[in-house]
Order: sequence, then structure tokens, then C-alpha cells
Amino acid sequence: MKEVTSIISDYLKNPETDFAFFINGQWGSGKTYFLKNKLFPEIRRIEASVNRKGEPIYFQPVYISLFGTSNVDEIYERLLLELNPMLKSKGAFFLKNIFSKGASFFNISWFGKDDFKDYLSVFSIPNNKVLFFDDLERIEKDCLNGILGHINAFVEHQNLKTVIVGDEKILEEKVSDYKRTKEKLIRFTSAYEADIKGVFDDMIQTYPSEYKEFLIRSKDFICDLYAKGEHKNLRTLHFNLDIFGKIFHSLDSLKSNKYYNEILDRFLYFATAYSIEYKKEKDNENLQSLENISNRFIPLADIDFGSSNLWDISKKEEEPKEKTYEEVFREKYLVFDNHRFDYFSEIAQYIHSGFLEEKGLLIQANNIISELIRNETSKESEIIKRLGNLFLLEDNELQPLFEEVLQKVENGDFDLIAYPNIFSFFMKIEYFKLENFSIDEAMYKTFQKGMDISKTRAKYYEAFRYKIPIWDNSDTNGKKKYQPIADYATDANDSLFEIQMKSYADKIFSLIQENKGQEAYDCMVNSEFQFVPIFSFLNPETVFNQLKVSKNNTIMYFHDGIHGRYPSDTIHQKLKPDILFFSELLDIINQYVHSINVENRKISIVCFEYISKAITQLMKKYESSNRY
Repeated sequence: MKEVTSIISDYLKNPETDFAFFINGQWGSGKTYFLKNKLFPEIRRIEASVNRKGEPIYFQPVYISLFGTSNVDEIYERLLLELNPMLKSKGAFFLKNIFSKGASFFNISWFGKDDFKDYLSVFSIPNNKVLFFDDLERIEKDCLNGILGHINAFVEHQNLKTVIVGDEKILEEKVSDYKRTKEKLIRFTSAYEADIKGVFDDMIQTYPSEYKEFLIRSKDFICDLYAKGEHKNLRTLHFNLDIFGKIFHSLDSLKSNKYYNEILDRFLYFATAYSIEYKKEKDNENLQSLENISNRFIPLADIDFGSSNLWDISKKEEEPKEKTYEEVFREKYLVFDNHRFDYFSEIAQYIHSGFLEEKGLLIQANNIISELIRNETSKESEIIKRLGNLFLLEDNELQPLFEEVLQKVENGDFDLIAYPNIFSFFMKIEYFKLENFSIDEAMYKTFQKGMDISKTRAKYYEAFRYKIPIWDNSDTNGKKKYQPIADYATDANDSLFEIQMKSYADKIFSLIQENKGQEAYDCMVNSEFQFVPIFSFLNPETVFNQLKVSKNNTIMYFHDGIHGRYPSDTIHQKLKPDILFFSELLDIINQYVHSINVENRKISIVCFEYISKAITQLMKKYESSNRY
């Protein structure tokens, strides 16, 4: 910040000062980065005095971090080390400990707790040194007043140029009679605010060139998200860029795909907004609710039907309700028309835990590719956008658009989830009596026919009912018109659940039959199906009989799959059907193991014993998770 640099320059050029300068800013705003990379180089160019030869002596910043200081006298030790960098070397540290231990052996004291203070008082600090005390607010409250007193000694008795850096809001809470202390020690205070755009280029210099080029291209978008989120913490930005680096490199196999950049942009959009909220919010329940958010469609609440009600239903004016976390999130982040926002559980998990499920992420990437390929022929996103901006159309454009959309609806060209949203736009057309259009029974049949076709290629979507428009319950006539389409689409999605899960369960069983243990394991631990009870579609006895004739390698991969599929100590109630399957399988395995003569034990028996232990542990975790 040019303002801070200018004021500090004037402060240093003042020959007589008995006061300190304070730089005030929130933790994580980049104050330390600003000091070391921007301010210190400027200070080193300012002349403090001249030597006997008439040569200039320049100011030298001395940086002392007070983070973790728990004893008042530590300030002298830290200052001594910064004034004598040689003492910080490993060799000097080793000698110091040798002398200290030797002196203790001969009952001779070396450097006691007061010696640093005495040393610095005898050998005065050169007046071209500028002391910077950082992280003041992160000191233990009990010794904060004492440390401020010692800093005051440097200012008053040695007239040293001294700059204090910290968060004044926290200091006001920690320091008793802070106002009086500040008046005695500090004359000028300058507020420091993080400049996300200003430090962005410097921050990305250490990243690999390919990733750095991507970040340069994405700079404005990332910085705009931070502005929308009203978040200026540089530590969050650094965290954000670091975690996305791994996501970026995990998609290397898709570089040649024409949709590669679109995939990166969607993942970046979610990762950036979620990182900001994770660092600010840290409320898992609120963050979990973001699963319901997408800007794929215009929310029905945002579709303006005019000042009067659509079907002449009088509505009482209600008091404004407090906005939900989801609504606030939408207003802040879902304002980028050309960027698609969706929730990605693998990225959310990575931000929380530091573990990235790369296979799951690649599945998400391939889902995006499939959607974009389909969109090329259906023009779904283009049509949705034109419907959403209905009043930007010219008069002669509405009828052709109307006919085109209805034809594509009937042909099943759209994704299943798009049908309720498109229907809501036709309700808007009806409301404004455009082209004498009205919704009739034939319209419902057209939509149902299209959904039946769309369903044949669709996959079950767990959050389906949360991603389609929800009609206001107070508008009974409007809801009555809309709800049959929403219900039809939801029922179609629900019907896919059993079909898709049974198909997936059959795939696992087929892989076991073929002794493809590794592939069976991969299917069992697939994050896309981690919270779906797929084993409820298999028969425990049939699975056991197949394992009994399988190779030991396959049996052990099945064992590993049990551990890998349920890694957490918490197992959700909705996985109860899986638990019932494994409970029956456990009984069958135990009966089999106990029936074997001890003299005839083979490796396969031990493998089944391992499975028995894994299932027993699984059931204990489930019981513990659902005890109440």
C-alpha cells in the first residue's frame, strides 16, 4: 500500500521520534507479506545517516515475530537472534547448547533469563535499525501489557524507529486500558487491507508453469469470487490455490478432451467459493446444505410473474423472512452468467480432510463431458437461457422458439431434471397471454412423453428433488398446475434408483464370478455409490457360494472392499439394508468356518475369517453410529 509506505518513509526521516507506528489489519490479510516483500525493500533505500567517510548508511528493518511468546523476557532473546543472524545457525545453536550444558556441569551460569536484556542494554542497538514487532495480538494475554512496556523502552529510551503490526480489535479485547497504552506508545495508525489482485501474481510464482498459466487466465474470476464473498484473507487464497493445484493435475488424462477447460472452470468455481465459505463459516450443517445449490436453471423464485398473482389468488403481504444460508450463498456467488456452478462432493471432502478421491473426481469430469456432448445436439443450455431472458426476445422470435422447445420436449432431447424448469417457463408464457398460449392436457402428455424418453438414458440423481423448482405453497392454483410435472419427473428419477443400483450390484457380482478381484474392489469403494445400499440387491447366500469357489485373491479383495467402502467410524442410517445383507453373510460364513475340521484348514478358510472380522467391525461401527 502506497499510503503506508509513504507514512513510514516520513516517520524514518524524522530525526527525533519518541513514538511507535502501528499497522492495523486482520489476521491473514497479508500484513507480513506486505512488510517483507513491499515495505522492507523501500526502507533499505532510505538513508539514515553517513559514516566517517561520508558514505550513506541506510535503514535496516529487523523483523521480530511475537507469535507464541509466553514470557516477557522472550522479546529480548528473539531480538538478539534477529540482530545476530549467526546465532540462528545450527552450528551456533549446537555450541550454545554445549557451553550451556558444560557450564551447568561446573555449576557456572551461561546466559540466564535476564542476560539477553542486559546484553542489549550494554550494547545499544544501532539507530539505523527499524524494529518491526509482528503478531502482537497473538501473544498470551497475561504478558501482553508487559511486552508493550518493553517495546515502549526501545521507543522512549533508545529512540529507535519502531513499527508494531497487529489486529487492533483483538488488542482492545486483550489489553487492559488499551486506549491509554496506545496514546503513550503510538502516534500514528495505518489500516492495512489485503489486496487480493495485488498479491495474486506474486503468490502464484512458485507453482508449476502449466498450472500458473491456468491461474493467470482465471485470475479475474477468482478475485471476483473473493470480492463477492467479501473475503480478503490471503491465507485462504493460498490454501485455495494449493488445493486446486492437486485437482488441476489429477485431470491430466483429459488434457486432449475438447471440454477440458470447461471441466476445470466448473471445478474451480466450486472449489473457490467453497474454500471461502469453509474458512469463514466452518459450520458443517450450512456447508452440507450447499449440495442443493446449482445455477443450471433459474430458480422458480426468481421468475417474475408480475405484481398480481398468476391465477388471481389474493395474497397477504408477508413480513420479510430472514434469509437462509443457501439464499445468502446464492446472492453472493451465483452471479456469473457464463459460469456453471454445481456441487462436487469429492472437492468438498478434499477441502475438509486433505484427501482427494481422484477416481470419483474423474467420474464427475466424465459426467460433465457426457452432458456437454448431449447439449451440443439438444442446445439445452442455450434454450434455457433464451427462455430465462424471455423479454429480451423480439416479437417474431417467440413463436419459433415456442415450437422448437415443444418439439425437443416431446423428443426427449432434454435431461430429465430440465423438464420441470422448462414447464415453469411455459406457465410464465401463459400468464402473460403471449401468442394466446394456454396449458392444456395435450401439453402435459407432451412433457410426460419426453420425460419417458429422457429417463431411458438418465442416471439416478439423489439430490433431484432439491434441484428442481419448488412452487410456493400459498399459490394453490399455480402449484396445482405445476406439481404434476414435478411429481412425474421425480417419480421417474426415483424409479431409476432400483434399476441403476441393481445393475451396479450385478456388476460387482459378475466381477467376483470372473475372479476380477481388483475391479470388484474398485466398484465397491466407488465414491459415487458410497452412500447407496447396493448390497441390498444381492443375495448373501449366492454371494457366499460364489466366493467359496473363487480364488483366494478375489476373496481378499472382497475383504478389502468392505473396509474401503465404509472407511468412516460413522455409518449413515440409510445404509441399513447393506448392514442387513452383511449380517446374513456373516452368519453363513461363521457356520461354514466352524464346520471345517481343524486338520483340513486351508488358506481360503483364513480368508473367510478375515471377512468375518471385517463384517463384525462394520456392524459395531453401525450400531455405535445409530445407537440413539
